[in-house]
Amino acid sequence: MNYVESLFGYNTHMKPVYSYDTENWLRIDNVRIKSAFTFTQRFEQDTVWIASSIPYKYSKLEEYLDAIEDLPYVERETLGLSSDGHRIELLTITDQSTAPESKQTIWITTGHHGSETSGMWVVRGMIDYILSDPGLRRRYVWKIYPMLNPDGVVGGYTRYDSDGCDLNREWGDGLEMEPEIALVYEAMQEWLDENEIDLLADFHSSGSYHPYAIILPEGYAYPEYSNRQESLLASIQEYTAYDGVKKTTTQGTVRVELFDICGVLSITLEMSANGVTKEYCVAQGALFAQSFDSFLTSES
Repeated sequence: MNYVESLFGYNTHMKPVYSYDTENWLRIDNVRIKSAFTFTQRFEQDTVWIASSIPYKYSKLEEYLDAIEDLPYVERETLGLSSDGHRIELLTITDQSTAPESKQTIWITTGHHGSETSGMWVVRGMIDYILSDPGLRRRYVWKIYPMLNPDGVVGGYTRYDSDGCDLNREWGDGLEMEPEIALVYEAMQEWLDENEIDLLADFHSSGSYHPYAIILPEGYAYPEYSNRQESLLASIQEYTAYDGVKKTTTQGTVRVELFDICGVLSITLEMSANGVTKEYCVAQGALFAQSFDSFLTSES
């Protein structure tokens, strides 16, 4: 597994997974980390795949987008190509028959880091739920980037792209951005020239026992923004399993830079990679869509 313990905290409560068909994944329980990462597992077949967490393949994402792109409320756009030539995709999901001025806009990003697959599965579940709920399409324009770092996913990198850059430190005016972030940043700026972003949520995954949110601390954000953060957190905690919170001002992250540049309400959401299943993450995505709707409806 392409994983660096000293940097990324892979530890014994994060069980790797194995599969005989790359579709169905089981946990490896007998794990030991000391000077090296070791595990013991009896396999029942000669060929087996092993991964640090349940994979979210670029090829499977492309198949999924192919399957939904002809729906009347889905627009699929390729903004450009990554450093290694993979597509940077944007999904816009909304009811085209509803007047744009009556809708709010929610932007979703995920896949900054190739190994953080739990967060990508959460967003997959959110997309599925939005596609099933006409009300969410009437009330909102959903702008969703389902995989920001396809090179990291394809190459098996833990945190970086193929150029060795952490894409969630590449946001901000004046930076020489990697092509993936430059494409998304330009699309956001074009949208903001004539529209608003009512909420931006950036999904990741971590080695924590429990999923948690990251927001801006009091004093960095102005009081009204801080109050909105707290209301958003309350809605998330009411609907989902995310019960923790951290407050940071890490520069170069989409959450901090979108606030600094234009005051967009932004939040980072870290799904635990601790023993969760694909089905659990997908279910959390549906709950997130409901929590965002509840929060923004309460503000209307």
